[in-house]
Amino acid sequence: MAPKKKKNEKKVETNETEEVPRLPPHIEKQRRMLTLRSEGPAHANTHEYSGLYASLGIDNSFHLKRHKRNFRMEFKKDALTLAEGGDTLTFDVVGVDPAIANAYRRVMLAEIPTVCIETVTMFQNTGVLQDELLCQRIGLVPLLIDSDKIEFRQQNQEVTAATGVHFSLKMTCTRGTLSVYSRDLVWTPQSDAERQKWKDAPPKPVLPNILLTKIRPGQEIDLIAVAEKGLAKEHAKWSPVATATYRLQPYIDFPSGSVLPAETAESLVQSCKVGVFELATPPPPAASSSSSSAKSAGAPMDIEDGAEGGVREVRVTDPLRCTSCRNCFEQLPGVVEVNKIKDHFIFTVESVGSLSCDKIVRDASKVLIQKCEDLLVEIEALENSSQFGQEGVEGGEAQVFLGRAETGEAGSSSSSSSSSSASLQQTGDAQKGKKGAGGGKRKGRG
Repeated sequence: MAPKKKKNEKKVETNETEEVPRLPPHIEKQRRMLTLRSEGPAHANTHEYSGLYASLGIDNSFHLKRHKRNFRMEFKKDALTLAEGGDTLTFDVVGVDPAIANAYRRVMLAEIPTVCIETVTMFQNTGVLQDELLCQRIGLVPLLIDSDKIEFRQQNQEVTAATGVHFSLKMTCTRGTLSVYSRDLVWTPQSDAERQKWKDAPPKPVLPNILLTKIRPGQEIDLIAVAEKGLAKEHAKWSPVATATYRLQPYIDFPSGSVLPAETAESLVQSCKVGVFELATPPPPAASSSSSSAKSAGAPMDIEDGAEGGVREVRVTDPLRCTSCRNCFEQLPGVVEVNKIKDHFIFTVESVGSLSCDKIVRDASKVLIQKCEDLLVEIEALENSSQFGQEGVEGGEAQVFLGRAETGEAGSSSSSSSSSSASLQQTGDAQKGKKGAGGGKRKGRG
């Protein structure tokens, strides 16, 4: 038997097939736009709650079909800028929540694998730069190595041709001052198979003229460096980008029209130091509508209004130049309004040269998709688990790590902590053993 409807119950429109919900104009503007004001941004929050507009009879739920229709990534023809040390790519992402855009940015920063020098074995260093500092400078040198040809080295696993690339540096100064550059790191294949593996693109630093140190007569540097595959969330040297940022698409509006008194129009153009506005040429013919719009803008009118040159039209040349400095609407309140579109993100990605920008964007998309798939798998595992949600779990505890529910006895936490202490002790003993390994040889982390 079907349930009875309440007397005053409203019918809520699902609105799945429409581009945007049918909202009143001022509410729709608050939903889509962030408005800059003198005291700060207004309407900066996103409207995600499904019942937010229930009083208007509109369903604000997320719909996959509508999301697919609105989502897009735009790459312009002049978006890629090539440089010697790395290229820069600018592209637009439209129709996503800020959390998704920020996740995409963080993946590009920290979760795309690259290859950098991880271990340095120092045989001789009589220069003024200490071993630790020299190892750090060497480790920060970006390398031009295809990360797809190298595997991750597991913990306590020896370095092999499949998990590492060897470089050597041996310099001796006989007179004057000798500068040691990144080009002095020479790739040293350990076998014929490794030489054949990298014959098409031998490993090398991205830039040859990165200064590592300087040595004087009689000083010497002799070392072997091993490059490994890693992620920037472990160390920033593995980050493939110098910067990965985004900003919101500006939208500049004239509440009372773009035809203003000549003096006000000129003041508006001069108030913007980056050239967002310009005066229309030639000036529009005098008309009563122009005068009335200028009056409604709150600007003073005089006897010259309506004559030739009394009003001018202001145009927006390039909204992307806007730096949100607020000069325009603070100097001329009510004349211009600066907004930002909440779901339109302009990304700027600058590569360090180890990976191209297009590969960074593709790999970031793959990583983000894989994270979503892993989350769905974990959620399904939780739903199908017979232990999840049961009452009276032994020990009274349920620990969830990365979406995986684990239950155990009361002594599980103490046993895990003791095992962690044991592993830390073993690691410390291993490090002490490495430091004690002699023969004049010293190892450092890149």
